[in-house]
Amino acid sequence: MKLLGLALLLAISQGTATSDPFNSYLNSVEENRTPPGLASFASACGFDLEKGKPIYAVNVGETWVRSLNLAKAVYDTESDFFSSSEVWTKDGTARVIVLWSLSLDVGSEIRTMACISDDGKPRKLQVTNWNFPVDGEGKKWTHQQYKAFGKDGRVVLNQGHFEDSHGRQVAPPKLDEDSQGSFDWVPDTSAFLKIESDLLNANRVSTGKR
Repeated sequence: MKLLGLALLLAISQGTATSDPFNSYLNSVEENRTPPGLASFASACGFDLEKGKPIYAVNVGETWVRSLNLAKAVYDTESDFFSSSEVWTKDGTARVIVLWSLSLDVGSEIRTMACISDDGKPRKLQVTNWNFPVDGEGKKWTHQQYKAFGKDGRVVLNQGHFEDSHGRQVAPPKLDEDSQGSFDWVPDTSAFLKIESDLLNANRVSTGKR
């Protein structure tokens, strides 16, 4: 992961980090731009990004650690398997969370945007799962999953589809056995509660200065 992390940082510094979704995301963070789709998602949650400032963090082992330099923190994980989070709060309570889950050894990048309720649990999720060939093996595909929960915590919406590079819905591709069981993966509620617990109640801050 060290070489990959260095490549990410070089791409950002040169303004060319557009080869994959997570690179593009890090580039937008570096330039203080709102990532594509986040503003409209947050608006649908009733949250105005213009009135807040995000908290960034990476997952180190079992713990989420804040960072003032997300790209540097990603580089320092030195791992092919890691997560990052972007938390938007109001009055000290999380309202919108963007969770990235990456498994670079198998070419998997998953972004979850979540609306958070007063109890800290998600009430709406949009999960984008990108899969890329690794060493010439596997297929490139993108899957969108939408999930919503009622006040009682029960699922009231659960639907998804595959799409092309332009965001147009397409027929499901022929997937291998591993992808068949993971293309519609959605984070468990406990993942968001853990992020909130570690970040909103913790004093651990990584400056991530270069």
